[in-house]
Amino acid sequence: MQGVYQQYLQYASTNESESFKPTGVGLVEVNGTSVGVQINGNGMSDFNTLLSQLQGEGFQVTSSNATDQSAQGMLPIAQLPDAAQLSGTLSITAMYAPMFG
Repeated sequence: MQGVYQQYLQYASTNESESFKPTGVGLVEVNGTSVGVQINGNGMSDFNTLLSQLQGEGFQVTSSNATDQSAQGMLPIAQLPDAAQLSGTLSITAMYAPMFG
């Protein structure tokens, strides 16, 4: 995730007109300037409040489970630090694109 974020910062600072295409990030799911993530709540905050806050940061939820306080979806790369700082966030990890053999 750090590699994707650092490359995004460099991309954003150059005002490139080309689309964002990070390199060396393996199978991390990237779509435009958003990255696939799983976000885990800390269990001490209301999960629905956390989801609402994340959606305010541009998080597009594809699935969520209030019981285990996890949500998967696409988050704008620029919002990674803000999402990580939300009081209800325990962790943010990368989602990987599926491999078909």
